[in-house]
Amino acid sequence: LPLSVVLLCLAPVFHVMAIECDMCNAAQRCDDWQPGWPGVGKDSQACSACASQTSCSASPLQEWCSSSWSAVHCPLTCCRLGHTPQPEPSKGAPLVKFMHEEPEPVIAVRRTIGTQGNLFGFEGGRVLRRNGVYYYFAAEMFDFPVDANMRIALWKAEDIAGPWRRVSTIQSSNQSYTQVFFQQQCNQPYCKWQNATTARFRMQLEYHCDPSDLLGSPWAPFPIFDAAEDRWHVLYVSYMCDGTWMVAAGGGNIFGARSAQPGAAGIEGPYETYGIVIGPNASDSSRRWGSIDHQSPKYVDAIAPFTLRNGSYAAFVGEDHHLALATSASGPWHVSDPHRVAISTPSSAYNENPVVTE
Repeated sequence: LPLSVVLLCLAPVFHVMAIECDMCNAAQRCDDWQPGWPGVGKDSQACSACASQTSCSASPLQEWCSSSWSAVHCPLTCCRLGHTPQPEPSKGAPLVKFMHEEPEPVIAVRRTIGTQGNLFGFEGGRVLRRNGVYYYFAAEMFDFPVDANMRIALWKAEDIAGPWRRVSTIQSSNQSYTQVFFQQQCNQPYCKWQNATTARFRMQLEYHCDPSDLLGSPWAPFPIFDAAEDRWHVLYVSYMCDGTWMVAAGGGNIFGARSAQPGAAGIEGPYETYGIVIGPNASDSSRRWGSIDHQSPKYVDAIAPFTLRNGSYAAFVGEDHHLALATSASGPWHVSDPHRVAISTPSSAYNENPVVTE
């Protein structure tokens, strides 16, 4: 089911009694949906309200009830309306078919021009194609300490196979990550760390960082064009440093960077970070949400906005993929219920950085 089908139910609707489970067509069926929007209710009440409005279901009732989403969240309501959810395989299990794979990296660290200052490569990001040009918004793992000293960069190419050209740095870590300790394994008498081998170099490095710096480690860029503002935005998560975690990431907040150039052509920037869009450290209370605790279901680690048919935006935020809505890419974002189970698969209970597209 397109995400827009799920997210547009915002207007006042008629009310029915919320019933979670009941018998229908000789089978017990349960509605389980808590959108968290005023006046909509939950479970059967919310499902009935959504089914009655094309602004919410965004498709004919039979098609809506045949979706995999309705089969999970609103089977009782659909059964009572005469449509037993039986999702088509193509809708319930979309497949990705790989048509071609380049034999070599299209951007090769220390070989492609523009990667000379990038020690460890790339992580994640988003590729868009606009007017025959491919744009890659990337997280670059450019320096020591690995997984902490990060930057957000923009690349472009006229062909997906390249050649790719680095356009600019959108945001780099605020931290200098001062090296405070170095030790190398060697076999001379003055070496404290002995038993080195000729074919293996072993070193110990320690770096200092300020764990209060909210822009200590920027990751996971996601570009979105705000039509009302007529500007491109790049939303990304930035972590405070924390050496107790494997990826050295502490509390996270979603920051936004805005293109200085208006219009769709402004995708190449330059971009300037304007502050926290949503996160636990936002100074604006309307943008403050989430937790800096890694163990919290509201730990903020990514955002990937999806443009709805009415021009507003939806995204999943937080460790448990809470659904968030906004009328502007820069927020404020209004967060409702989590959808971790809906995004999980039989082979992967947790999926990082979900991207909704159509």
